[in-house]
Amino acid sequence: MTKQLFALPLLVGALILAACSTPAAAAANSRAARIAACPTTAPDPETQLYGEPGGLQVFISQEGIWDMLPPGREGGYGQKIFWKFPGYVWTEEQTPDLDIVAEQLDGDGYFVQTEPATNAFADSLHGSSIPTGVEFPQAGCWQITGEYRDATLTFVAWISGQAGK
Repeated sequence: MTKQLFALPLLVGALILAACSTPAAAAANSRAARIAACPTTAPDPETQLYGEPGGLQVFISQEGIWDMLPPGREGGYGQKIFWKFPGYVWTEEQTPDLDIVAEQLDGDGYFVQTEPATNAFADSLHGSSIPTGVEFPQAGCWQITGEYRDATLTFVAWISGQAGK
């Protein structure tokens, strides 16, 4: 009987601790598991570019995990994506015809880019590039496909929106 009385407070304490920490721990473990399950695309560590040289390429940072994105206009998460293509000259094609389609791999999100691409030039971008503004409707694992001229490029990024969410 003494052993049972001694074990009872330990059991009650363990249950209280489990009840208090379970939601936060479960949420953190769930997020970490979802990120780990997302096959994010890693860029070349020197150039931060992904894609075959001589074809369509995209700048990807942070191993394809995009945190702390600003709110989008429609309630999602906004992101600028910079694309490269050989022979693209920013002064000759002000609004390049680059199409983007994205599909959420861990949910039912989907979008087609409707705003036109624009142009940029900077040494940090390795010259001319094609910036696009996109809005992911929700956080998660996204497969993004860009099409420009005769080239197509697909990559995967984790969109967490604001840090920790």
